[in-house]
Amino acid sequence: MNQNPQDLLTTQKTINSFDQVYEQIIELHDLNLPDRVVDMDGVKIRQDGNKKNPGLLFDVPNMGMLSLTKHSERQLGSILGCHFDKWFDPKIMKPEEVQQELQTRFNRRDISCKVRARKHPKGSPATKYCDGFARAFLGSSYSPIDDIRIFSRLKKQFGAQMEGIRFIKDHLGTDYYNDRASHFTVVSEPINLGPINRKHANKRVRDIYDIAEREGELPDADWIYQGYHIRNSEVGYTAITIDSTTFRLVCLNGCIISVKDGRLLYRQHRNISDADIDVLLDGAFRKMPTAWEHNKRNMEALHDVVITEPDTEIKGFLEKAKAGKGFIKQVQAAYREEPLGNAYGIWAAITRAAQIESDMEKRQELEEFGGRYLVQTN
Repeated sequence: MNQNPQDLLTTQKTINSFDQVYEQIIELHDLNLPDRVVDMDGVKIRQDGNKKNPGLLFDVPNMGMLSLTKHSERQLGSILGCHFDKWFDPKIMKPEEVQQELQTRFNRRDISCKVRARKHPKGSPATKYCDGFARAFLGSSYSPIDDIRIFSRLKKQFGAQMEGIRFIKDHLGTDYYNDRASHFTVVSEPINLGPINRKHANKRVRDIYDIAEREGELPDADWIYQGYHIRNSEVGYTAITIDSTTFRLVCLNGCIISVKDGRLLYRQHRNISDADIDVLLDGAFRKMPTAWEHNKRNMEALHDVVITEPDTEIKGFLEKAKAGKGFIKQVQAAYREEPLGNAYGIWAAITRAAQIESDMEKRQELEEFGGRYLVQTN
């Protein structure tokens, strides 16, 4: 039995309201330790006491004993000019050896950093080893714009627009966060791009739809949810961006349009007033209807572009876009799962193949290839 778009979306994806997402942001923010600018030569190195998988702890003045994330490790490595996890492997080096080496390097360069750290949630096993974890080592003048500021302004200034909006929690991963960035994907009302062709000339396509119907995963039409994606980093990884998005129910694949009219907001991290945040957000919302209309026209136009050599089309576009050889092969294989015979099928294959990637940042990059393919119809 074919499902309507609302039922299929809620059964296949985890959907949250604005208030649910905002509450989670507040909870995480409340775990943050106050930022401190620290002279790094005063940091002491300890071992975390985990005998099976030993790790290093940084005893940071006025902050406590902190473990490191992969991102903060990479930042330290960049500051010191080395691969931190390889050079200072606690399985090979004793804490006092790491201490001596780090202090030599820090002293030589007179390094101070703004340390951003967070306490572990109450009851976390990590609390027996340390007080929290260092999220970032940033320049002392770095001025991050945190998620809580963005969402507070959304609630205060755009509260009416936030009522009823829905976030897909598991769009790029299993949550909204990783150690580098946050990702919030909003879906709006769906648009109908026409019936699903159950009598398609290609038997492979018919079989795919038949299987999806038996498993209760086939929508009653080719529904596309348009929306937008907010990406931010509180730890120096990326700027704040808002991009228009599409989400196709037939195969639960998404597309982020970060080029041409699809990009709605871009702001690097530096000092900004609440009023100026409001201006940026208002500008993004004003651009949104036009971006959605362009995306809709482009999706419709893709149906009319016949593709006789799909492997060649995929390879040519993705090589020009600087995609990796492995991803090109994955897209070619994804196209064979639903070989529609037109550019719409190529676009769907690009976004379907992106689902294979588990790293949220890399998956965003792969979905952006789908966005580039979509807008090339202009």
